[in-house]
Amino acid sequence: MRNRGDIWIVAMVAALLVAYTLYEVNKPRPTDWRETFDPGAKSPYGTLVARAALPEMFDCGKVARPSRGMLAHIAGRAGERREIYFLIGGGYRVTREAWGKIRAYAEEGNIVFMAANTFPEVVLDSLFLRVGEAQGARDFINRPEERGRRYAFGEKHRYFVPQEGFAGETLGYAGTEKQPNYVRIRLGRGWIYLHANPQAFTNYYILDSLHGDYYAKAWSFLPREADAAWDVSLRETEVMTGGPLGETESVWIGDVESEYKGQSLLRVVLDYPGLRWAYILVLAAGALYLLFRSKREQRAIPVVRPPENRTLEFVAVVGSLYYKEREHAAIARKRVAYFLEEARGAYRLDTETLDEEFARLLSERSGVELEKARETTRVARELREAEHVTARQLRELMKCMAYFKHK
Repeated sequence: MRNRGDIWIVAMVAALLVAYTLYEVNKPRPTDWRETFDPGAKSPYGTLVARAALPEMFDCGKVARPSRGMLAHIAGRAGERREIYFLIGGGYRVTREAWGKIRAYAEEGNIVFMAANTFPEVVLDSLFLRVGEAQGARDFINRPEERGRRYAFGEKHRYFVPQEGFAGETLGYAGTEKQPNYVRIRLGRGWIYLHANPQAFTNYYILDSLHGDYYAKAWSFLPREADAAWDVSLRETEVMTGGPLGETESVWIGDVESEYKGQSLLRVVLDYPGLRWAYILVLAAGALYLLFRSKREQRAIPVVRPPENRTLEFVAVVGSLYYKEREHAAIARKRVAYFLEEARGAYRLDTETLDEEFARLLSERSGVELEKARETTRVARELREAEHVTARQLRELMKCMAYFKHK
């Protein structure tokens, strides 16, 4: 009896451990709001959507992923057709020697597109630029048909301050025409594109209905007939020093906030001959195992599923986050912004001043009763810039928005 009791105790402990493990594995993960600019991440500030859109926007076929870094990649591209190299991240540190190689790469007819919050001094000095900051600006593209379309990417905006000797072209602005935040500079047969707002190319703003077309308009200045490469390492790369034995030195080119977060374990394995051969033998053994097993069993028929539209799921996650945190003011501002955008697009109304004239025109063009239009105008005017919004005010706003759902 005593042994049987011990068995039951061990079984219960094992069951509890299994249940706890399953809970830890399957519990929902919190949303990652860090600005990682990771091209493989689905988080709000990853760049998975932008990188996936490259084959549709450019005649590049498969997008290259130079895991060993930019300089190692461009060193082996002699004689190939032009390429657009995308560098999108929080910031970069580049040595003068590395910048010389990047310039030579552009002068051969290639394009370097660099979007960052902070730029290396050697890059800014070479291109005769400085960087300034503005608050509450709205970005727009430098085209006559696009000047009326403004994009609000957060509160802090950076822009370039051209210095004497700057010979580039302005492609976009942050707020006013005195604050260019998107420029390109001709170098030999190629170009260097600099953009001071990398957030515009993240999943959050591309999937947003108000900002989702900005990245395509910004990239419309790039040549369509070109290969594409997206830097997925943004870490350490090897630069030839020119020694007699071909020595190399490590030059860090990457996101400043992730300097010590992206060290790849596989990179360490491949750098040591013993570990590299062990890794190759493990892969070879696995391949032989699969080869012999494939002769005994029928290969599984893959299930091809249509691509899923995860936009609504993403919006639901963001909305639930605001709701759980009781961010009534943030929800109200976004709902008012969405309503005013619809008023501008669907009813052709000027939304700068929400007064009696706006309510009258809104009623006439939408078919909603005048009193309801006045109530909606009043609520939108009160909550558009409100610092604090109660649950009752939020419900009143949602009730007013419902007047226009079926019109």
